[in-house]
Amino acid sequence: MDLLNIEVVDSAQNAEIVVFRLKGHLDAQTVRELEGSFTLQLQAARVRWIVDLGGLDYISSAGLGSFIGVLAELQAKGGNIFFIGMTPKIEKIFKMLGFMRIFKIFASEAEAVRAFKGA
Repeated sequence: MDLLNIEVVDSAQNAEIVVFRLKGHLDAQTVRELEGSFTLQLQAARVRWIVDLGGLDYISSAGLGSFIGVLAELQAKGGNIFFIGMTPKIEKIFKMLGFMRIFKIFASEAEAVRAFKGA
């Protein structure tokens, strides 16, 4: 079974922003773990998220769906979800499915934090 490692930390640049660092495979088998992490942050009223995809080897439609599923809730609460660390393989999937038009992608955590400040 493929595993997903999720590290959830406060951004070093702004403690109001949560950073999810993902490593491994995000698929139908592992997406529940990620959604559980999302729920904990939502329950704590933390709605400004950066997801670091640099450690992902694979993402399925179920994994992508978890991001779409939480986006409206975050935005309704004044938050958002930004992505960083996208590998060429993951970027290709995002582009093919039109996710580059839905989500904001940044080169670094610092850039994403600055984007939240401007929001």
